[in-house]
Amino acid sequence: MSRVKALPCCVCLPDEQKSRTEVHHITQGSRRVGNFYCLPLCAHHHLNVHLLGIVLVKRLWSLVNETLGIQRAWPQSKIISRR
Repeated sequence: MSRVKALPCCVCLPDEQKSRTEVHHITQGSRRVGNFYCLPLCAHHHLNVHLLGIVLVKRLWSLVNETLGIQRAWPQSKIISRR
Protein backbone atom coordinates (compact mmCIF):
# COMPACT_ATOMS: atom_id res chain seq x y z
CA MET A 1 0.00 0.00 0.00
CA SER A 2 2.93 2.35 0.57
CA ARG A 3 3.86 1.96 -3.10
CA VAL A 4 0.32 2.88 -4.15
CA LYS A 5 0.32 5.85 -1.77
CA ALA A 6 3.55 7.09 -3.40
CA LEU A 7 1.80 7.35 -6.79
CA PRO A 8 -0.06 10.45 -7.98
CA CYS A 9 -3.86 10.51 -7.98
CA CYS A 10 -5.14 8.37 -10.85
CA VAL A 11 -7.99 10.82 -11.58
CA CYS A 12 -6.16 14.18 -11.49
CA LEU A 13 -4.46 15.50 -14.59
CA PRO A 14 -0.66 15.84 -14.38
CA ASP A 15 0.34 18.73 -12.06
CA GLU A 16 -3.31 19.21 -10.97
CA GLN A 17 -3.17 17.32 -7.65
CA LYS A 18 -3.49 19.70 -4.69
CA SER A 19 -3.45 17.27 -1.74
CA ARG A 20 -1.56 14.19 -0.69
CA THR A 21 -2.41 10.80 -2.15
CA GLU A 22 -4.62 8.48 -0.13
CA VAL A 23 -5.25 4.78 -0.67
CA HIS A 24 -8.81 3.90 -1.72
CA HIS A 25 -9.79 0.27 -1.14
CA ILE A 26 -12.17 -1.12 -3.72
CA THR A 27 -15.23 -2.67 -2.12
CA GLN A 28 -17.69 -5.28 -3.18
CA GLY A 29 -20.90 -4.76 -1.29
CA SER A 30 -19.72 -3.29 1.99
CA ARG A 31 -16.53 -5.35 2.24
CA ARG A 32 -13.05 -4.49 1.07
CA VAL A 33 -11.85 -6.83 -1.66
CA GLY A 34 -8.30 -6.79 -0.28
CA ASN A 35 -5.15 -4.71 -0.04
CA PHE A 36 -4.15 -5.64 -3.59
CA TYR A 37 -7.29 -3.92 -4.90
CA CYS A 38 -6.75 -0.24 -4.19
CA LEU A 39 -6.35 3.03 -6.07
CA PRO A 40 -4.23 6.13 -5.46
CA LEU A 41 -6.57 9.10 -5.05
CA CYS A 42 -6.09 12.65 -3.77
CA ALA A 43 -8.22 13.63 -0.78
CA HIS A 44 -10.77 15.41 -3.02
CA HIS A 45 -11.31 12.46 -5.35
CA HIS A 46 -11.23 9.97 -2.47
CA LEU A 47 -14.11 11.79 -0.81
CA ASN A 48 -16.05 12.06 -4.07
CA VAL A 49 -15.60 8.44 -5.13
CA HIS A 50 -17.68 7.39 -2.12
CA LEU A 51 -20.31 10.06 -2.76
CA LEU A 52 -20.61 9.15 -6.42
CA GLY A 53 -21.10 5.54 -5.45
CA ILE A 54 -24.29 6.17 -3.48
CA VAL A 55 -25.55 8.67 -6.07
CA LEU A 56 -25.10 6.06 -8.79
CA VAL A 57 -26.80 3.38 -6.68
CA LYS A 58 -29.76 5.69 -5.98
CA ARG A 59 -30.07 6.60 -9.68
CA LEU A 60 -29.95 2.96 -10.80
CA TRP A 61 -32.48 2.05 -8.10
CA SER A 62 -34.77 4.81 -9.35
CA LEU A 63 -34.45 3.61 -12.96
CA VAL A 64 -35.32 0.03 -11.98
CA ASN A 65 -38.38 1.22 -10.07
CA GLU A 66 -39.37 3.43 -13.01
CA THR A 67 -39.07 0.46 -15.38
CA LEU A 68 -41.22 -1.65 -13.06
CA GLY A 69 -43.77 1.15 -12.68
CA ILE A 70 -43.18 1.42 -8.92
CA GLN A 71 -43.22 4.77 -7.14
CA ARG A 72 -41.44 4.86 -3.81
CA ALA A 73 -38.92 7.04 -2.03
CA TRP A 74 -35.39 6.04 -1.03
CA PRO A 75 -35.61 4.63 2.52
CA GLN A 76 -34.39 6.94 5.29
CA SER A 77 -32.91 4.01 7.23
CA LYS A 78 -32.07 0.34 6.75
CA ILE A 79 -35.34 -0.55 8.48
CA ILE A 80 -38.14 -0.71 5.91
CA SER A 81 -41.66 -1.10 7.18
CA ARG A 82 -43.72 -4.05 5.96
CA ARG A 83 -46.96 -2.76 4.53
